[in-house]
Amino acid sequence: MLGYGPPLPLAAQAWRQAKAGASASSSAADPLRLLVDGMWVADALVVLVAAAVANLLRQGFTSIPFEVSSTALLAAVLTVNAMHMSGAYGEGLSEAFAAQVGKVVRAWSLVFAILLILGYLTKTSEIYSRLWIVSWYGVALCGFASLRAWSISQTRRWRRQGRLARTVAIIELGNGGGGRELVQRLQTSNPGEFHLVGLFSEERTASQRNGIQDLIALAQLFRIDEVLVVVSGQGGAGLSGALRRLGTIPTNVRICPWIAELGVPVRDVGLFMQSAVLTIYRRPFTSWSRVVKRAEDIILGTVATLLLAPLMLLIAAAVKLDSPGPALFRQQRLGFNNNVITVFKFRTMKHRPAPEDAVPQAQRGDPRVTRLGRILRRTSLDELPQLLNVLSGAMSLVGPRPHALAHNDQYAELIDDYLGRHRVQPGITGWAQVNGLRGETDTLDKMQRRVEFDLTYIDNWSVLMDLRIMVLTALSLVFDRDVY
Repeated sequence: MLGYGPPLPLAAQAWRQAKAGASASSSAADPLRLLVDGMWVADALVVLVAAAVANLLRQGFTSIPFEVSSTALLAAVLTVNAMHMSGAYGEGLSEAFAAQVGKVVRAWSLVFAILLILGYLTKTSEIYSRLWIVSWYGVALCGFASLRAWSISQTRRWRRQGRLARTVAIIELGNGGGGRELVQRLQTSNPGEFHLVGLFSEERTASQRNGIQDLIALAQLFRIDEVLVVVSGQGGAGLSGALRRLGTIPTNVRICPWIAELGVPVRDVGLFMQSAVLTIYRRPFTSWSRVVKRAEDIILGTVATLLLAPLMLLIAAAVKLDSPGPALFRQQRLGFNNNVITVFKFRTMKHRPAPEDAVPQAQRGDPRVTRLGRILRRTSLDELPQLLNVLSGAMSLVGPRPHALAHNDQYAELIDDYLGRHRVQPGITGWAQVNGLRGETDTLDKMQRRVEFDLTYIDNWSVLMDLRIMVLTALSLVFDRDVY
């Protein structure tokens, strides 16, 4: 790695070593570019071959009808365009297999829908065999998936061989240490993906770090793919001048503001009104996700309410008989967007109204808990009335558990991200609860961990994750011993 050592002009041996390392990746983009271009052609061929195979399955070894061949040609053109619009090419080929197949399925299904609509509008759909249509769709999907599996295997092999490695130079503006840390990250992660040229400053330094002018001299000797300008500390003052000087070399120049100074995670980088922006938090459950989440709550919540209604009536009667007071316990808690909601539970404690600013959590052997209440709390049957909260839209089946108002005020002062739990609706059960954080949070560390799990759920929500949490909740009711 260059950038440290005697300032340039470098000794011949030093720059030859750098050039040798970079030469191994000087054609790094070529294999990847060929792969991307080849996938366009390969996907079109898959469509055509799949149509022929489907015709073979339907009619045997006969000539392919004109309507089949013409439709396949139209589909091939539509498919490569749909794949491109869905992000299946370019950087999409470096994604995980499941993500690539998901894009392929969406694009191919869109093409098929367009063809079916065209057939309906032109009144030509009846001339096509239903078996051929279904076979064509399925065979093509298998072909697309096989291509993606092969491309992943191929890129991994190229990466091991170093053929996809990119030469990267890092320039640190300021004294915040961001450049050194980025160097360490590149050296310890993604082996074979980067060849680090060195760490540079704006100008040569007394510590023998080379400057931008030295980097420009190196760029004349061999290709540098990426230049990362790390701005840390007070380095922003020299950014404009540094960028103008770097504009003289043919390479990608990217600004890397040192995010560690922000103290918060960055989700992604994008453009807003022609300005580069960093996304710190995303709005959860947007558009279609919100509809799916609400449909899940209504459908499963309604089924659960109908099935458990007789049990809920029996529990309500038993609570009334066990101790004086109402069957239901109502408590105000913070819900979505920090709005106050009224949460329903079966009463498990002796009826002694307490002020909202003093709500101690239940503890082992708590004298306030009734005999029946201990059973209800142990089995979480006291939470069943919250199904009414779910159906009303105040809560969800799965989400961060809502806490009493007094507890929210207490922990919001102690845990920075605590109120981030309220970016979604609270739930009857949650990711924290199925990971052993159910019951009393008698230490700050336990609440901190609960918040971390809740925020992880918000950032990674999916229907499958909700179903998993529901199943794990049911199992925890049998084996958990931490609730009292």
